[in-house]
Amino acid sequence: MIAHPRIATAASDTTIVIGDAEVLRIRADAGGRTAAQRAAAMRQRIVDIYQAIAKSNTALKPDEVTLDLAPGAPSVRVRGMLLLTVTPEDAKLNGNSTMEELARIWHVRLRDAMVKAAPLPETLEYPSPGANPDSP
Repeated sequence: MIAHPRIATAASDTTIVIGDAEVLRIRADAGGRTAAQRAAAMRQRIVDIYQAIAKSNTALKPDEVTLDLAPGAPSVRVRGMLLLTVTPEDAKLNGNSTMEELARIWHVRLRDAMVKAAPLPETLEYPSPGANPDSP
């Protein structure tokens, strides 16, 4: 298994941290799962996505972290793999007027953090915290 201690770690059981960035907090229960269970499932999806990226031997690009604004179920996907779906309760508890608004905010945060912390295809290693992936 490819793992890195700085990927998908959490300051609390509902906080999603990727690399150095606290990206979001799952505040709402949904689908019969507590907020903590939803956050744990999301952390596992992040690990699974990073493993797939490392195996693909191609770097993650920003346009591969996509926003799907399906009515009633906006979501963020990475290379087509579901990362999270925003619920009405998420929007309400995060102080957003709509699910779509929150999905847009989370999409940008997830895209930026995931691309920065993604494994490097040449080495299957993760960049050092604070490293610029575009520098030689």
